Parts: sequence; C-alpha cells; structure tokens
Amino acid sequence: MKKVRPRGFTLIELTLTTLMVALSVGVFLTTVDFTSNALDRATRRLESDLRYAQQTAAAEESNCGMITTGANSYSIYCQNPGNLITDPHTQQALSIDFNTGYDGVAFGGAYQIEFDTLGRPSIGGGTQCQLSLGNQTRTVTIVATTGYIQVQ
Repeated sequence: MKKVRPRGFTLIELTLTTLMVALSVGVFLTTVDFTSNALDRATRRLESDLRYAQQTAAAEESNCGMITTGANSYSIYCQNPGNLITDPHTQQALSIDFNTGYDGVAFGGAYQIEFDTLGRPSIGGGTQCQLSLGNQTRTVTIVATTGYIQVQ
C-alpha cells in the first residue's frame, strides 16, 4: 500500500509567506510619495482643462479660458468668467476644487488665461501657473505666441 501524503501548506509556511508579503508592502509604502502623486494628478487635470478650453474656444468661435476662484480652485469658462463650460464627464459646471480629491494642492497666485478662436492666449500669454503641495511645486506654462501648454 502506498502511503498518501497530506496536501496543503503547513502553518509555518503560511506564516513565513504572510510575513514576507507584509514586509514587501511595508517597504513599498515607505518609498512611495503620495503627495507627489496628488500634485501630479492636479497638474495633469489643470493641463487637460486648459486644453479643453482651447478646443472649446475654436468650436464655439468664442474666447474661453480658466480663472482661479480661490487658492485651491479654478473654473473653465466661455465668453466671460460667469459663463462656465459644462464638464463632459459630469455634465456639471466645470469648476475644480483641489481640496476634493487632490489633497489640498494650491495655486501659487491668482491666474486668468483666455484663448482666442485659434487657441492662442488673448489674456495670460506667457503665464506660469504654479501648483504646490508641501515643499513640492509644478509649473504649467502657456506659451504667449502659440498657446502651447507646457508642464514642468
């Protein structure tokens, strides 16, 4: 008769595997900078919304732009700052508050950038929008002559 060996893991094997996974997760969490992630997401959102304002200006044949509405917020508008563009994702007025979902990212000043129907800045050309979180900073530059949006 063959002796049947039980299948499965021993308690020691399970404990050691769990310990190694926990240590790996702990090392990963201590090396990841989550504030940088929030700042990068906020910067990408601003860049995307500025490009959307440029595209809307061309489509609507009217000046559209971005204006800061506080240290942590901005709105995207068409024709004048009181006429907000509808966010295509939420179908709500396109107004962003960095305190919600971006861990308190803040602007380094008050900004207004407006694009003409060709996507060139009619207001705020050459502006460098500074976003900061703690001691980290990102800059979104709008090139004065072309409207090219550059992130640094």
